[in-house]
Amino acid sequence: MRALLDTSALLWWLGEPARFERSLLTTLKDEESVVFFSQVSLLEIQIKVGLGKLQLDFPVDRILALAIQSGLTALPLSNEAIFTLPKLPEVHRDPFDRLLICEAIQQGIPLVSPDSMIHRYPVKVLW
Repeated sequence: MRALLDTSALLWWLGEPARFERSLLTTLKDEESVVFFSQVSLLEIQIKVGLGKLQLDFPVDRILALAIQSGLTALPLSNEAIFTLPKLPEVHRDPFDRLLICEAIQQGIPLVSPDSMIHRYPVKVLW
C-alpha cells in the first residue's frame, strides 16, 4: 500500500500512534507499504509552532529526521499538485489540507486523515 499522511496523522505517527485504528496502523506499517509525508505538512507544523498554536515534545527542526527514522518517505510538493488546487471544490478553506489533497490526487494514493471534511473531496481517504 502507498499512502500520504496528513499533518495530524504525521504528528500522531511520530508521537501518538495509538490514535490510529489498529488495523490501519498495521497496514501502513507493513514492510511492503510506502507511507509518505509532505513538505506541506512540514510547512504547516513550522508555521503553527512559530505562532504558538502547536507545541511539540521535540524541537521542530527534528521533525524531518524523526519522520525518516520512523520509516516514512518524503514527498516533495510538485507543480502538478499546485495547479490542481483550482480544480478542487470549495469544501473548506484550509490551504494545507487542500494541498495535501492535491498531492494525493496527483500521486493516485489515499490520504490518511481523521478530518471528516476531507471525505467530501474527490480523493480516497483512509481512517
